[in-house]
Amino acid sequence: MQKSVTEIFIVQTSVSALSALKAEFVNPFLGAGMEVMAQVLGEIKRGNPYLVRGSVKLKDFTVEFKVDGYIQGMFAYTMTREIALKIASGMIGMPVKEMDDLARSALSELGNWVSGRAVSQFESPVNLSIPRILEGEVAVTSPQNMLLEVPVVSQYGNIDMYLWLQENNRD
Repeated sequence: MQKSVTEIFIVQTSVSALSALKAEFVNPFLGAGMEVMAQVLGEIKRGNPYLVRGSVKLKDFTVEFKVDGYIQGMFAYTMTREIALKIASGMIGMPVKEMDDLARSALSELGNWVSGRAVSQFESPVNLSIPRILEGEVAVTSPQNMLLEVPVVSQYGNIDMYLWLQENNRD
């Protein structure tokens, strides 16, 4: 039985809506994502970031990181399987016809470069999980039921970055 995914509501970006997503937390991940993707994928264009409420149905291939420490949350990028294979081919330097361990490793490494560069910009400790590969139909949401989506267009196709980051209020 296939699970239904909550309809995605795109909300106008406003100061009050973004208050939960502080620029000081989000900008290092967005900046690192754009820098690393441009280095690896060539020319890229970032679309306008926007907030998504409810569950988000991810594309066929996603690399996700959990973030913990001074801030907590998640960072993920998602794409179709076809685009994932093209990017893996470009990173490996030879055609990749199926999503094997080498292709998964290359795409995970892209995420490691992005997230590693991002967390190096924080003064307080920020920890990352190892990359988690999600394949097939998967839906994600945040505890606040709100994610920041950032569309990216590359020569390989469209990639979506998702972020949910907040200050960690644990004692």
